[in-house]
This record gives sequence, structure tokens and C-alpha cells, in this order.
Amino acid sequence: MTDLSSRRLASLRAILMQSDAELRAHLPEYFLTYYKHLNILRNPARIEHVFQKGREMHDYLEAEGKDVLDLGAGFGIEALLVAIYGARKVIATEIDHDMVAVGTYLAKAIDPPVEHFESRYGDGIGMEFPNASFDGVMANCVISHVRDLEGFLREAHRLLRATPLRFAGNVEARDVYSGAADVVVRREPPDDTPFGARLRRLVAELRPAGLVVLGAGALPLATAADRRAFVAAAAAELPGALANQRHSADAIAIACARDTLRDLPDLTSDNALPRWLAEVAGVPVRDLAGRRHLAVDVDSPLDLLLLEAARGAPALPLLGDAEARPVRARLAALRGVARDPSAEIMVAGRTSAADLRWLERGTRSRTRALIEERGLRTASAGAMLGRPNRRAPHSILGELLDRDGPESLGRHIAALADGALLDSRVLLAHRLGAKSRLVNLISAAICGLALFFGASLISYFPKPVLGGMLLYLGLSFLVDWLIDARRSLPLLDYLLVWVILFIIASVGFLEGIAAGIFIAAILFVISYSRLNVVKSTLDGSIYHSKVDRPKIHRDMLHEHGSEIFIMSLQGFIFFGTVQNVLERHPMVASFCDAPETHLGATVAVLRPR
Repeated sequence: MTDLSSRRLASLRAILMQSDAELRAHLPEYFLTYYKHLNILRNPARIEHVFQKGREMHDYLEAEGKDVLDLGAGFGIEALLVAIYGARKVIATEIDHDMVAVGTYLAKAIDPPVEHFESRYGDGIGMEFPNASFDGVMANCVISHVRDLEGFLREAHRLLRATPLRFAGNVEARDVYSGAADVVVRREPPDDTPFGARLRRLVAELRPAGLVVLGAGALPLATAADRRAFVAAAAAELPGALANQRHSADAIAIACARDTLRDLPDLTSDNALPRWLAEVAGVPVRDLAGRRHLAVDVDSPLDLLLLEAARGAPALPLLGDAEARPVRARLAALRGVARDPSAEIMVAGRTSAADLRWLERGTRSRTRALIEERGLRTASAGAMLGRPNRRAPHSILGELLDRDGPESLGRHIAALADGALLDSRVLLAHRLGAKSRLVNLISAAICGLALFFGASLISYFPKPVLGGMLLYLGLSFLVDWLIDARRSLPLLDYLLVWVILFIIASVGFLEGIAAGIFIAAILFVISYSRLNVVKSTLDGSIYHSKVDRPKIHRDMLHEHGSEIFIMSLQGFIFFGTVQNVLERHPMVASFCDAPETHLGATVAVLRPR
């Protein structure tokens, strides 16, 4: 890096470190909202992360001394960084005029100004540039938002010079296919066509020698070396395959794809593809299970928050602060448990042996694992291959909750650990009787659609379907709590459930919950105050400490030992039980009223256990 580049980076860093008032003087409010949402403004670590991503983009495009076009540049910071790191000319295009103005301002505000950078309006489809104007094209997190994907890619290809394709897009186009000669991003219609049929049709159409199949949201933490490994495996001369995980593949490279996939059946999902290749097609399948970061994929909004602080994570849309704040707080609490050598953390759900090894090495707490990986994940694959599992898959934790009731979840977890990571999708699949990974995919898809399109998406679902689902879940909860709970709950607790239901139905939900908490607290005080918290009573004449004392002290204790009153307690001491202690043992009450310390006074010793 040259001194000039270092000066410009320092100047851009200083701009991003300015106060809100200083930024508002030159930039629109949306700029502050966006970058504060990404936790970048006045955050040196996140700023350096952005700079590093710009450096990676520059290196991937081999942009040194080259001309680069950024389609959908946003505020233009990534394109500006590519220019700072050494590109000859960078043009950033965007359809938002305010964003275009921000890019222009930043290029001029940096000291010294970045004169070989230009921010201008453009929609990515009909660009006013001659053919072969650029050596590389950037389109970061843009492809999924383009209305005409084929036209967009055709325009990018027209603008590229006669050099090997250097197209830096979002996850689908760039992150896995590093070094590939051709990149195809295919948008399939959302119909009932099985995954196997789609892939078989694509192979027949393209006739590739090698192929890398990538699932949506896959490999957000993949490095350049990981991507090259997949491309090299697909380019091999002998049949073979490489997956990120053998039993739950999100990405798989297939060599000799034309012949290997000719007889591919109508698999319903990509997770069964490695197993079909190995068990039916006879193709050797390797995996990269040792690279734990390749097991991470984006299935739900929670995954976005987990990736938020991960090294090497791409820029991803995040939840709003109101929704994300409680989740971040719980994640921080779990990290605190993991750092405590005296604490114990429980992991329940789909957990691999590599995950357990990492927990043992990467955390200081003790780990309790409840593994439910293999049955729920491979049942559908086995059925499609004609080798169904010997028994229907079930969740161990789900069976426990079926026996003791859903309300026992917190009690079971508190008895086992100080913190827990639970895969709730496994419990959902168990609860609904699902036997395949399709439930996880559907629930993740619904969460993703709600994240990007909002609650208005619900209006497209048939009302009878939604009503029936809500009615089924509501009736199942009523059966659990009003019928099945009678076998596991004491009579007073069972009657309290009916009282809460009556108040909710007649007054309101919040009133019912508040009344339930209030009545439960009263019942707890009454029931616990009836318990005898005094385990045993002793005095100093029969109970001695283990301290070695001089003879004169032993004689005094022997003479006055009966005046020492010792009470061994059990359970919890609070206002409801301490009164019971005072009433049953007047000596303690008299000691509390006149706590003298000279020899001859009554001494009371409480020994809680």
C-alpha cells in the first residue's frame, strides 16, 4: 500500500468517526441510519472490517491499474475503497440520487481527493458506456434485487473487456465460484419441481464438465481458499464430489457432471445429493467437515445476528435494533457463561462431533450436549434412496416435554446448566410430527420472507389455511394445559390454569397473565411457609467446631456450651418462612431482640444448607 493510499484511508476513517452532528452537516439522515444500523460509525473495529472487505474486493478483481464498474454501489464506499487501493478508474452507479451525491461528496472530502473515482446515476440494465469499457464489474448484494437478472448480467458482460470474466457479485455469483471460467445464476420459478429435476435439466442444458451446486444462504464465511477448493474439485478429470458437509450439504462440487448426474432421480432437496452420489452412483464423496466455518449458513434472521461479529462475514441485512437488542443481550449472557470455568452450558439439537471438539477447546465452561442430529436430518434422504430409517425420528427433548409438559422446559434446563443453546426447529418438527428437514427449510423461508417483505406477506396466504393452523395450535395448547396437565400438576396449580384462562377470555390477555403471576406468587408464599425449614437443632454441649483451642477456651465452652443454640436450616429463608422459625424457636427470637456478645448471653447460630 502506498503512502497516498494510507493517507486517504486515514481521512475516510476520520470521516466515519465524526459525530452525528458533523455528519448531518454534509450527509443525508439515511446515511447515518444505515451505517449506525450496521454499527460502523465511530466503531474502529467495524471500520477496519469494511476497509478489509474493500481490499478483498480489489484483490479479487485484480483491479490494480484497471478500470472497474460498480453496479448498485449504494453510498459508494466499497467502490471508493477499490479506487483507493489502486484501481486506475472506478465508476460507481446507483439508482438513488441521494446515494450518488454521497459518493461524490466522500470522494471530494477525502484528503487528498480521490479524483479517479466517479459516482453517477445508473440502473444496471441500459448503461451509457461503450462496449468493453471495464476490466471488472462489482455488484455486491445486488443480484437478488434486480428486476431483470438476465438483462443485468448481459449488460455486465457487454461492458467487460476481452479478459477472463471478473464479476464480483453477492453470494450466489462470487463467494463459491472463485476462479471459475463461467458463472451461471439461474432464477427458477417457485413451483413444485423437485430439486433433482431442476439440476438434471440444468446439466442437460449447459452440459458442464464440472459443476458447483450452491444452496441459498450457503457458505457466508467461505474464504478464497475454500472457494478455490470447490472449483478445483469440480474441474477434476475423474468422477468425484466435494461437499462442505456430507450429511447436510449446502454446497457440493461435482466432477464429470454430465455423466454423473445423467440418471439423477427427483430428489426433493440438495441435502440428499451427496448420499445419492456415494450410495447409488458410486462416486467418491469427500467433505470439508474439518473447516467448521463452512457449516454456517443463513437460514433465519437469528443467523444474521450470529454472523454479525464473525470475522470474514459479508455485509448482510440485519434486524431492527428493537428486535435485535434482546437477542444480542442473551447472546452476550451466553458468551459470559462460556467464559466461566465454574459454569455449565448445554447444547441441544443438531450438533456434530466437530462442534463438540470446538466447544471443548474454545470455551472455558463445561459442556453438556444433547445430540439429535442424524435422525431428523437424514430421514427424508434415506426414504428417497429407498433406504428409510428403521424407526421414525423423534426429538429426545421433545419426548421429555411431551411427558412433563411444555412448562417443564425451563425447569429441566435450569437443573442441567447455567445457559443453553437449543435448536427450537427440532422441537417444532417433533411437535408437528414432521419427519424431514423440509420443515426447517419451510420455517426458515417463512422467517426470511417476513424479514424482507414484512407482515403484508400474510395477506397472500389463504385465510382458511392460516385459520386452520392457528386453530390446530390453539386446540393443542388447550389439550396440553387443560386436560393432559391434570396428570402432572398439583391441584392448586391446575386450578390456577383455569383461572388464568377465564380471566384472559373474559377480561384480556395481559390482565390474565398479571393475575396468574400474582396468584402464583401468593400460592408459593403460602405453600412454602408451611414447610419446616429447620432441619435440626443442637447446642454447644454436643456439637463442637474443628478448631484447635487452648485448654482454658475448651473449659469455658464445656461449661457454657448449652447456652449456644445451633439451628441447621434447609430450603430458602424469606419473609414467609422466617416467621415460622421465630414462632417455633423463641430462643432465636429473644436473641434477635437482644443480640449481646459477652459470655453468658444466649448465642444462636443459624447453619443454612
